[in-house]
Amino acid sequence: MELHHLVVHADLPTIRRRIEESQEFPGDEERSERVRAFRRRRLTDYERAYETWLRDQAEVIDTTTLTSQQVADQTLTLLKQS
Repeated sequence: MELHHLVVHADLPTIRRRIEESQEFPGDEERSERVRAFRRRRLTDYERAYETWLRDQAEVIDTTTLTSQQVADQTLTLLKQS
């Protein structure tokens, strides 16, 4: 079985915006905010990992300006190439 290491990435302003706009539990703002707070706390760890090793160890799909369909298409293309 082949293993594919894909990283779905975006620039930090985009990640921050996506975190703030997310609603994991529509109608339950308190639960959604707990998820957003967790994601904000982990952002520095992700940034450090991405800058020091992650981007060099994986196939990176930069989603900063892509639609979800474009991300899916790029993912399929990468998987088919290997």
